[in-house]
Amino acid sequence: MRASTGTYYLRPLGTPHVWHADYYIAASATDQDAISAVTYHSRADAGAIVIFDRVYDQTDTLNLYDNIIYRGGGLKRACQVSTTLTEDLSPVGVDITVASTSGFTNGRLVFIAPSNGYEPSIWASSIAAAPSDATHMRISAPLGYTASAGWRVSVVWQQIRQLDGTGTPGHTPGMVIEGMEFDGNAACNTYVHDWRYQDVGAIKSATVTGVYVHDTPAEAFTICGTTLVNSRFVDLAGSAVHKSCSSGYDDTIDSITTIRTNQLGDALLGHSEGTITLSANAGRITLTGSAFTDGGEGVFGLLNGDDAGNVATGNTFVGTRGGARAPRQTRLTSRAIPTSTRHK
Repeated sequence: MRASTGTYYLRPLGTPHVWHADYYIAASATDQDAISAVTYHSRADAGAIVIFDRVYDQTDTLNLYDNIIYRGGGLKRACQVSTTLTEDLSPVGVDITVASTSGFTNGRLVFIAPSNGYEPSIWASSIAAAPSDATHMRISAPLGYTASAGWRVSVVWQQIRQLDGTGTPGHTPGMVIEGMEFDGNAACNTYVHDWRYQDVGAIKSATVTGVYVHDTPAEAFTICGTTLVNSRFVDLAGSAVHKSCSSGYDDTIDSITTIRTNQLGDALLGHSEGTITLSANAGRITLTGSAFTDGGEGVFGLLNGDDAGNVATGNTFVGTRGGARAPRQTRLTSRAIPTSTRHK
């Protein structure tokens, strides 16, 4: 169906609907408008295939829905919108004065912080209305701490948000992502590297195959009950995957390639202990047939008592800092190749 012209195409009976993002370009002002339109209008078409015809310039989070296949093309993160405070903000204040409000819009999340790293006592706020002028805007609630002149005010967002059948963020066992590229455009996203923000997004209980993720300003995917296969991760600030779950979910990772993950490291991101970072109930990962090269941290992150049952077989570790980290509850039969012995 071509939305912009009203043209309809016949399809063989019993085959899925196919939606093309480029069909919405003529009626859309931007790439973001087009991709948001195609995922929104196809959301109730269970079993449909949404085709991203090329790599689209992305300025905000894209909602992806359960029981839909998303295929091809990709998403390129826009350069980060950021400014600085020019006046102190009290813990109860909501009106902020900045160097420039250009690019800031109603409802967007902003992170107000003294550095570009992890700030455990600081959380993102949302802009409460359109900026009142070129240097003033309001946030929706007090920060609860004093923000000083010179601190950064930066827009933060995930590239994708998965929604279930009710439109609620959560597990989407019917969602499939195939052959997409996720470009984090790290060169112009340098103001926030906190692991909680600026990631690609969650793929919980989804199937992801043949994706290419690169140049992320933070980590890539959060997983839980996920199948991730035949995918590449190159030049990531943080982890390729980060498992965080309620109990009872198995994850399968097979035939992935990672090169230069965790480049900014755990100290800056705050929760980036390995190419595979383990958080709550992060056991029951099966890792097979994959290659890990030049990671800034170990392949598996720090393991705790709720991370039992991880199995890694038939993998290759080349020059990863900290190797594989194999505590007693994890079975590793993969091959670790020290940096000093590998071929140049």
